[in-house]
Amino acid sequence: MCSAGRKPHLLEAADYNHLRLMLAPVLSGRHRPHALLSLSNMATSSILFAFNDMGLNEANRLPVIGFDDFDFAPLMNPSLTVVRQPVKLMVRYAVDLLFRKIEVLANRPVAAEPTYENQAITLAGELVCRRSCGCD
Repeated sequence: MCSAGRKPHLLEAADYNHLRLMLAPVLSGRHRPHALLSLSNMATSSILFAFNDMGLNEANRLPVIGFDDFDFAPLMNPSLTVVRQPVKLMVRYAVDLLFRKIEVLANRPVAAEPTYENQAITLAGELVCRRSCGCD
């Protein structure tokens, strides 16, 4: 975004209903965003509800990309562009980490404090382009 001369703006809300209510003034304000990136299915739902609350038709809606794919994303109007996460691989890594921690706890001396190494795991998502991002 920065290389394109755009400045990202993060909206944080206490819950998804609050996010839905926060969006109306942002979407109708003078500094209306050029597009929205939602970080969860529930946040995406809040964005779509806000569009409906404001009576925005497809032509007046901002481009949207959701994070996480779901069964009805292609059926939305317009169909929802998403970043699909590798859920099966995420689960496999999480279970593996859990079992390693259990093994550490089971094999440590009783008086010893357990030690864990922080580990960053990066998994590639898949961009699934549909109409909501402005592409056809």
